[in-house]
Amino acid sequence: MSNAGTRYIAPLLLGILLSGTSCEKNCSDMACAEDQDLQLVLIDQQDKVVIGNDVIDQEGIHLISPSNDTLAGAVDTKTGSFTVRTNRDLGLYTISVQNSANIDLIVYQSYVASEFECCPGFWRIDSVYARGESLAPMPNGQGFLLKLE
Repeated sequence: MSNAGTRYIAPLLLGILLSGTSCEKNCSDMACAEDQDLQLVLIDQQDKVVIGNDVIDQEGIHLISPSNDTLAGAVDTKTGSFTVRTNRDLGLYTISVQNSANIDLIVYQSYVASEFECCPGFWRIDSVYARGESLAPMPNGQGFLLKLE
């Protein structure tokens, strides 16, 4: 190759390198995954949803952590669910239903690292156990069914 050929290639390569370093990612337009909250649908012995049928209301359900902290939860009467943001460093809880039923729960959560530099990782609930058995997931995969006895 002649000196004339290299004279044109060097500035071209330099231009490509400099243009690549000036690009920055715009993280404001990125939608990141959020931590998964614990969602429970309470059912009776006949597999009927008990929340929202004037059986259990917001004040009737509490989720308590081992440090005796009551975690704030929300009752959704349309879906019949109780949703709460759990403590990420704990996996043991007791759910109190109308001060008469106390059920111990074990919640297995895992950290999912993000593939994108703009998004942090998030916590996903893998499984929930009560009375020594794994709770069945809801058909939509968003929560778990808890049978009251």
